[in-house]
Amino acid sequence: LREGLNKPPVRFALLIMGSGGRKEMMLEPDQDNGIILEDTPHAEVPEVVEWFALFAERLNHNLAAIGYPLCPGDIMAKNPMFRKNLAGWKEQIARMVDAPNEKAARWSNVVFDLDTLYGDASLTAELRKHVHRHLAEKQLLLSLMVEDDAEGRPPLGMFNRLVVSSAKEGRRIDVKRNGLRIIADAARVYALSRGINACNTHDRINALVRLGTLDVDFADSVTSAYEELITLVLDHQLEQYGQGEPPDKMIDPRRLTPHQREVLRDAMLAVKRFQDKLQGDFARMNF
Repeated sequence: LREGLNKPPVRFALLIMGSGGRKEMMLEPDQDNGIILEDTPHAEVPEVVEWFALFAERLNHNLAAIGYPLCPGDIMAKNPMFRKNLAGWKEQIARMVDAPNEKAARWSNVVFDLDTLYGDASLTAELRKHVHRHLAEKQLLLSLMVEDDAEGRPPLGMFNRLVVSSAKEGRRIDVKRNGLRIIADAARVYALSRGINACNTHDRINALVRLGTLDVDFADSVTSAYEELITLVLDHQLEQYGQGEPPDKMIDPRRLTPHQREVLRDAMLAVKRFQDKLQGDFARMNF
């Protein structure tokens, strides 16, 4: 307001997506956000379009300035693809569901974890309903989302021993890509297939138990694994901060205690079981 933007010219919802939409951010997450404008002819007026373009540019710039890096995939409000009226969002999602591809699947694994950060939450709720309605009719996109998830694999080798990455990467384990993300991805696909509105991974798994999609013991093992992996990553990141290093999610098992290594291995076993179940239930041939 101090810089001359004045009052927003139409109703809108500022979306937060990805880990922020799930309320599962760790240290130094990048930005995943967007804007839904209300459906009104006034939203198409050039002055209104320019208002929100400037707002989005300042938003993403200022978030980056305070420590939220720009999204490498450009899933941000300053990108017109993620800044449009409700009808435009619905049309974009309908096209994606009707004729999905790999890019749409990767996009979905971020954007479908959406929540209202600021503004009119009813716009977000309506968009979420639209997503569920379309996926109930055509679920091929879910199959492609499962294939995107399969690019990561739990780091387990023969006899379910931990396997580290190549020597050039420091012989470490990417706990996010090969553990946490797999659980979040699987919970998302199951939740979308059952019309569950929750975005948080724990909430999704609990809802799936209530619906009978997952049994209690299986769900408990997955949620415990998720919590253990988050704890290991946060401990690792705090140690990096203490040493003046930029935080990452790459853990060297050699720096863990024997108990921590066993916890990591057991958690990855639970990840593998969840991924195997997901791929069995949502293979492309099922659609």
